[in-house]
Formats: sequence, C-alpha cells, structure tokens
Amino acid sequence: MSVVAKKPPIDEVAGAPAARTEGQAASLYIVAAHVPRRETLGVGALGAVGLERGWYAYVGSARRGRAARVARHMRVDKPLRWHADYLFGRHAASRAWLVDVPATALAQPAECALVAGLLGAEPRARRASPRFGASDCGCAGHLLWFPSGAALGRAVARIVHSGLAERAARVGPADPAARRRSNGRALSETAAPSQERRRRP
Repeated sequence: MSVVAKKPPIDEVAGAPAARTEGQAASLYIVAAHVPRRETLGVGALGAVGLERGWYAYVGSARRGRAARVARHMRVDKPLRWHADYLFGRHAASRAWLVDVPATALAQPAECALVAGLLGAEPRARRASPRFGASDCGCAGHLLWFPSGAALGRAVARIVHSGLAERAARVGPADPAARRRSNGRALSETAAPSQERRRRP
C-alpha cells in the first residue's frame, strides 16, 4: 500500500476528539518536534517532564477539523490548553501526518492503537512521559520518543505498510516561525521510507 501525500486546508474549525465508530476510519494525527538537548519542561497540571535529545511525536485525534487541530499544534504562539501545547510552544513542531485507521483494526481506543503500532514499528521508540496527552483514556500516554527523524518516518511508513493505517499523509507548518525553526523546510509531502532513511534530524 502506498503512502499518500496530501496537504490539507488550515482554516477548518477544530472539533471534539474522535471516538471509535463501527465501520468508519478514525481520524488521527501525529505531530512531532525535535528537542536538541536534555531539559525539564513544565507541563501544566502534569508537572515537570524530563526530555532527552531526540524527536517527540504526539498522537491525537479529531472527529472534525483535524487539519485545523494539527495547524494549531504547529503554531508556536497559542494559549496553553493541552499537554502538547507546552511541548510545541517550546520546540516548534516541524513534522505532522494525518493518519486514518480503519475501525476494523481497532481493539482499543484509536489513539492508543496508533501509539502501540508506532512502538511496535520502531524498537528504539518509547513512551516519553506517563499520562502525557492521555487525560481522557486509561493508557500510559500519547507522547513517544524516537532517536531520530528517520526512525520516526520509518515507523509511520511501517504502520501503513502493515495495514494498521489506511494512509498517513504528511503535512507541514503554516507558521513562518515554525518553518524557520525547522531549517526553513515547509513539510507538505509524505516521504517514502527510502527517502526517510537518507534524512537526519
């Protein structure tokens, strides 16, 4: 199965988190940022979160307005509402994917299934912080750490090739500041696995 590239509109209205619907694909997303050095980040009521050097991928969902939700995550300046806002307010998100997971592949809440799939696709990946982004479910957290951008890209490609996801469309930041902080690249297309292997964080 090929990985489809698609650039969504950025003016949709953000909607409520997606729920599992029989016979309908769950509308999920992955937003990622590079953290250049070890640090401690304050995350609202979650408290102090230790970050290591590497790539951090946040898994979320939106029943409606998914593109707008992702665009908000990729803006640097925004109100601090969700756990992810603290991370992406400090380290600009520079990669994102819109991921469709068929309901038939879900034996657990959609975000949790995608997190598990990504962890299974990259042996070096791990959950970054307990309960991060998982206030409304019972899993251990929706923020993952990857050692490199290439490792993250391969994991995303593998979940599509394995059949867990129907597609993973890569999109890029509309915020000029985010583009500058990600070395000026507007990431609007999904890279194939071979291309990801050639990229470095």
